[in-house]
Amino acid sequence: VNIKAYISDTQHFIDKGDLVRAFEAVVWAWAWLEIGKDVGVLEDKS
Repeated sequence: VNIKAYISDTQHFIDKGDLVRAFEAVVWAWAWLEIGKDVGVLEDKS
């Protein structure tokens, strides 16, 4: 899953004024980020 694509989609929908779809895209990006952390594929840099 390409989290950056969901972030890009979010900006696209914001630019089009489609805030519902922008919100959906950012939620998907956040969900995949959390899933990646939970399964150990991603980690916090802090």
